[in-house]
Amino acid sequence: LSNFVLNPFRDNGKLDNKRVVSVVQATVRGMNEVLDEGIPLHPLKRQQEVARDFRQIGLGVMGVADMFIKLGVRYGSPTSINLSRVLAKLIQETAILESVELAKKYGSYPEYDFDIISKSNYFKSLNPSVQKEVEKYGMRNSHILSIAPTGSISTMYGVSGGIEPIFATSYTRTTKSLGVEGDTEYKVYTPVIKELMEHKGITSEEDLPDYVVTSHDIPYRERIMVPGAWQGFIDSAISPPINLNEDATIEDIIDIYKLGWKYGLKGVTVFRNNCFRTGILKTEEKPKNVCPDCGGELMFSNGCNECRDCGFSAC
Repeated sequence: LSNFVLNPFRDNGKLDNKRVVSVVQATVRGMNEVLDEGIPLHPLKRQQEVARDFRQIGLGVMGVADMFIKLGVRYGSPTSINLSRVLAKLIQETAILESVELAKKYGSYPEYDFDIISKSNYFKSLNPSVQKEVEKYGMRNSHILSIAPTGSISTMYGVSGGIEPIFATSYTRTTKSLGVEGDTEYKVYTPVIKELMEHKGITSEEDLPDYVVTSHDIPYRERIMVPGAWQGFIDSAISPPINLNEDATIEDIIDIYKLGWKYGLKGVTVFRNNCFRTGILKTEEKPKNVCPDCGGELMFSNGCNECRDCGFSAC
């Protein structure tokens, strides 16, 4: 979505909605062609049958955080929530209507049943004009939209992953390895930040505009609200990971899952700084190996850091 911003980093920046529509239409057609080629390649007969009978595809997005930055919008702000809803609705209706067009030509997916579909809250939330098209012609796919984290492919293209905020303005990335050479760490600068600094003549990350926020800067309630704004327009699911500082409590995590349920999310992943099982991305903050009670050395044992001197356990 970062690629659809016209006049990036300027006051008159806006989204190229016409191009969004065109690309969504082309992508739905392309994913159906890939689906057709892939059905006989599934290893199990039951997998082939499910793919054939329901024809599920998963059109998603990435670069949402970069899009916000190019538009001068703070991730988690009311403006970002409203923009998310407008954009998600545009993508939703365009994708559904393109699936309807394919159904006109090739027929609906074999398990299509309008009586079942029409009872769902998701269908009832669609514009009446879209509902009429689905009722009249059917749909080529049972599911069309799904937003994944896109960790690898977004890194390959140099944009923010999925609908997550940027992790940091600069960070250390770890390449995990099962080989004898072990893991590799290297510093990475977020491309959109580099573009912003060059465009505005900023020489220090400390002078970045206040709408530039990272995953650890944003209160978790605002973090939940952005995918929550998208989920109502997604017929499958979203994978929203929430990064927390080390001082996050059990109650905070409970609250996150409750908020996720409140906003209709199908699931939430939580990463808390300096837990033993770390995420792939991390900031310069180093794990603390000193016991907070007695100052002794923390040793990893029984799946947790423990102090051999006083018995303190990080778990």
